[in-house]
Amino acid sequence: MSDSKLQFIKVDGTDDLLVSELSALASAIVKEYYDPLLGPVQNDYMIEQFQSVPAIYGQIESGYRYMIVRDEGSSSGEDILLPQDAGFFGWYPRKDELYLSKFYLKADRRQHGYGRKIISYLLDEAAALGLRCISLNVNKYNESVEVYHRLGFSVVRSEVNDIGEGYVMDDFVMELPVRGAGASEETPEDPDALSVPRLLEILHTAEKLKCQTRHCDTSSGRRESVAEHSWRLALMAMLLSEELRKEFPALSTERIIRMCLIHDLGEIFTGDIPTFEKTKGDDDNEDSLLNAWIAAFPASVRLPWENLLSEMKALKTPESRVYKALDKLEALIQHNESDISTWLPLEYNLQKRYGWENVEFSPYLTKLREQVLLDTIRKIKEEG
Repeated sequence: MSDSKLQFIKVDGTDDLLVSELSALASAIVKEYYDPLLGPVQNDYMIEQFQSVPAIYGQIESGYRYMIVRDEGSSSGEDILLPQDAGFFGWYPRKDELYLSKFYLKADRRQHGYGRKIISYLLDEAAALGLRCISLNVNKYNESVEVYHRLGFSVVRSEVNDIGEGYVMDDFVMELPVRGAGASEETPEDPDALSVPRLLEILHTAEKLKCQTRHCDTSSGRRESVAEHSWRLALMAMLLSEELRKEFPALSTERIIRMCLIHDLGEIFTGDIPTFEKTKGDDDNEDSLLNAWIAAFPASVRLPWENLLSEMKALKTPESRVYKALDKLEALIQHNESDISTWLPLEYNLQKRYGWENVEFSPYLTKLREQVLLDTIRKIKEEG
């Protein structure tokens, strides 16, 4: 299909047959693609809301620019491909960006370079209008997140939008800068470097960890945030540095602190799920969302983070094992500091048995776990 030529056919609302063709094409593609992801009930609702003939007319009247992507066909040897509709896209200018609201290809037209041709066309349109970037929303669980990464898009934030009838769209917002927009041609940006705007985008997303609360309360009686847990974890690593080096002379405290600081960043997107409720599916989902966010980082940041996360997951190095042990210990210590009235019945036993397998490699951490157990027993006796 690489020899195929694409034609972009404008749908401006003046041709009723073309609008009906677009609606039928859109409904078929969205049905095939999103039924497995969202379920047919929600997907049918969304098709009616956004891809029906009345919805398309309304969107065009409000400023949407729709294009049907037509494959003009090709002939190569004995293969003859006849012209057919391959997909469609819809966009409109919004403030300083070209918002790509709809972008769909038929299943047999994906992974053939069509997406790059469409994005190239849209970049030209955005540049002609003096716009800063192309932006879009994509479902966090959609495999297209990786496709957009390969097309040059970056995740800039996540958002949840209510679309009525109890349904929401849980999305990443992604952007692709328009080359040259707002930048000096004499000083092109290094795509591998961490620019100041990109740094701030990452920090704005990371700030959400301060807003996510954990299952446990603090000693003052309020919910602990995930960020606070990560902070004290890093503090523990710093405090224990010299003691642990007696057992592991080559231990890198800096590496452990880095692990502690990033280990729960996936909860920016999922929130905290208590250990006694969390499933493997929850872990996989959290990892997937975190990896999708990090994949958009400039290489100077992304590669070290990806290496660190791989090391943490494998739990083979002394640093990764220390981090994991401290993660368990900090949670136990915090529970001992909270009012016992906030404990669930199952936590009385969980406090006694949790985390032992994670400390057994280290005499010092085992001793710390033993002391935490004694504190738990005393707390239950005095307050329980």
